[in-house]
Amino acid sequence: LLGRPSLYVNFLQVLRAQLLFAPEDFFLDELCADNFLHASLAALASRTSSCDLAAPLRSELARFWAFVGERFGSEMVEQLLAGGDEDDSPVVVPSDEIGHVAPSRHG
Repeated sequence: LLGRPSLYVNFLQVLRAQLLFAPEDFFLDELCADNFLHASLAALASRTSSCDLAAPLRSELARFWAFVGERFGSEMVEQLLAGGDEDDSPVVVPSDEIGHVAPSRHG
């Protein structure tokens, strides 16, 4: 991101063009919702939110997120920029709350 911003500018332009072919419910449809792209876009949002990006890349990211919002809904962009879906986050259970499971006996 910082070393080769023009690569990411070009990538975002190509990705935006490719997403024009995705149906508007692409991230909501049961068959497509949990695809790699959702996680990848969440990672992109996370990594770019705390970086001091070059102006062209910052501008292209703004255009990209605006496109995603228009195409797939502003809730989708808000979810990605906020770090993904709360329901999919890992849950940490303290060891004292973990019940001991007896080994199963097979036949």
